[in-house]
Amino acid sequence: MNVAIFITRFDFGGAENSTRELANILAENGNEVYVFSKKGRQQRLLSPHVRFRAVNFSKWLLPFSLLYLYVQLTKHKVELIHAHQPSAIRAGSLLGKLSGIPVIVTIHSTTALELSAFTRKTPARIIYVSRHTMERSQWFATLRPKCRYIPNGVTPSDYQASGESGPLVYCSRMDRSHANLLMLLINEVMPQLKLRIPNLTLRMVGDGDWFRQIENWAQRANNLLGAGTVLLDGFRERFLTNGFLVIGVGRVALEALSAGIPVLAVNAHRCGPRISSENYEILSRNNFVDVAAQKPSADLLIESIMEIYRNYQRIIADSQSLRERVNADFCLANIADKIQREYREVISEVKTTRRQKNRHPAR
Repeated sequence: MNVAIFITRFDFGGAENSTRELANILAENGNEVYVFSKKGRQQRLLSPHVRFRAVNFSKWLLPFSLLYLYVQLTKHKVELIHAHQPSAIRAGSLLGKLSGIPVIVTIHSTTALELSAFTRKTPARIIYVSRHTMERSQWFATLRPKCRYIPNGVTPSDYQASGESGPLVYCSRMDRSHANLLMLLINEVMPQLKLRIPNLTLRMVGDGDWFRQIENWAQRANNLLGAGTVLLDGFRERFLTNGFLVIGVGRVALEALSAGIPVLAVNAHRCGPRISSENYEILSRNNFVDVAAQKPSADLLIESIMEIYRNYQRIIADSQSLRERVNADFCLANIADKIQREYREVISEVKTTRRQKNRHPAR
């Protein structure tokens, strides 16, 4: 198959990492794969067999981008467009209408944020990485025939939990939407934790528009709490670093769980529990977000982290027992196979429709 993958950004983030890994494994499986996106550090992690083309999906440049993309898709005889993130989904949907090439989209956040009235109608398939997001969408009843739940996949990790002496690890895109949680961790949570666990450090992995601001917060925290208390790693190929506990959901949680590292399911909007053998089944369907949890607060975070610290040997044993299950449930090769099946089905459906039209042309 000749497949074009559209994604708005190609730097740091769960959607970007998952899309890059999908492109690589599709190419490894013998497909012709073209990635169209802004230039970013994910480029250097692409397989040599994946062809990258720089495109800005900004609405101000959209007419020029559409013309360029139309030429590229025609030249390379692209059979299917797979689009991620709102601007790229809009461009993919327009090109699908113009060219007749079928479109599949993946929703990494919510339907309301990623699809408009137009882009809800155009895709042949809508893939969700969270079952809860798919089923709770107000448009699910009408979109249901073309909706599919296919979570992100993961390659088994060689990272390991480092014991109680390791760092607390937080990974995210460093932008406005994540700033409140980052500030909470640095300015309120760490000062209290340092009184109880003097050797604890916070290691933050990520990049984005707010990196310099967060770097300033980290420096002020280090001046007050001691040099090296808050460590800022910036961009990493894989999100994780060895730690005693990882804070995160989605792709971050998945990578940590695949390494047997304990995970506290917390994002900017939901302060969920530690992912355990008891709650894994429910949380895994929702991209490891506890959709019923309340907003994070310093008290909730401190209480959860201290509970894990006090019972670490029991908790690390539970996390290690989950490792094999996670790597089986979210095996990247199996996830890619599911996506490729959807590709083949959609391409076959389009060919069948075209044959029927040719047999019975409109009069």
